[in-house]
Amino acid sequence: MLTTWDTIHTWTELLSSITAMTGKILLTLALIHFCNMASIYFISKRDQFITHSKI
Repeated sequence: MLTTWDTIHTWTELLSSITAMTGKILLTLALIHFCNMASIYFISKRDQFITHSKI
């Protein structure tokens, strides 16, 4: 991630750059978390369907 940074000349640019990179990382983690939670939800629904259909 550090290699993609532009040359920083002022403290404002530094703060803006750090904020943007942190935002990208948080959005990526949120997307991964959503995918994990969705897969757990669908797996649990599939297991409930399989156990109820056997009865």
